[in-house]
Amino acid sequence: MLDGIDAATPQSSLDWALAHAQGFRHPYIKLGGDNNGRYVAPHYAAECDLARSAGEGGIGHYWVPSAAKDPTEAADYFVDHLHGWAPGDFWVLDNEPLDGCRQYNDGQAAAFANRVNARLRTSGLQGKTYLGLSVANSQSWPALLATGCDIVIAAYSYAPFAYTLATIPADRNHGHQTGGVTIGGIAVDHDVWKDDAFNFAATAATTITPLAPPTPKDDDMTVYLKPTDNSSPLPDGTSRIWTGYRTLDGIEYADVWGVDGNGTARRLTAIQWRILNALPKTAITLNVVEVTGNELEQIVFAPAF
Repeated sequence: MLDGIDAATPQSSLDWALAHAQGFRHPYIKLGGDNNGRYVAPHYAAECDLARSAGEGGIGHYWVPSAAKDPTEAADYFVDHLHGWAPGDFWVLDNEPLDGCRQYNDGQAAAFANRVNARLRTSGLQGKTYLGLSVANSQSWPALLATGCDIVIAAYSYAPFAYTLATIPADRNHGHQTGGVTIGGIAVDHDVWKDDAFNFAATAATTITPLAPPTPKDDDMTVYLKPTDNSSPLPDGTSRIWTGYRTLDGIEYADVWGVDGNGTARRLTAIQWRILNALPKTAITLNVVEVTGNELEQIVFAPAF
């Protein structure tokens, strides 16, 4: 069996060279999560670089979910913020309840796993889902198991793999978080891996293609916006009722895009933005449509600038 560790912000000062010298391999490092808003962990990139410089090849990148957030959007955010992803790396869904957030159910976990696999071209043991023993045994996980991902079980006080799983086959469980160890005075979680836990074909993408932005529509001017209640009024007293910041398909856009009368995609200038806000409400049309579960407020502005 192999000894491993996982690291997050509390391990930001970990001596990775010492960890490697003590025989710990295949660490997985916290990228971020949805358990406290959506975020990238502040020391994630630095920890990845330090682990690699210490000789760790094939590191893991993990995500903490919230059942209240869309798992496909979370997966896209996760992939888009990977640091230094290499073909021998692996991804981990840390599917546990934290900070008052519930873990994913079977369908949500499967949606996350399938999206990450599709974006990274990973499969099998190169994707791993972490489950506490009680969570693992509280329900069946057919959709998650169908993704092919490996299962890591957190079961403290048990000898390696000496616990009983109710619905997860033993041959789908290659990792066991057994408790904690101290490395150079820093407490870290201790993981035990079966010898074949990393026997995957390292065929994952060496570069990750970002998601393409949505194709603008053919109106004279189509703008993707969302309403806001606390914007400042314009100098003429007209309330500013739209903001040009929207999350679409998991990508954040601070810019407002439109299509002019010639079909050319363009950003609105500040002056155009003020003109749009000052228009009578009869000059705009508001349609609400669904895009991957998110409302997309579409304003069609007829006159071309």
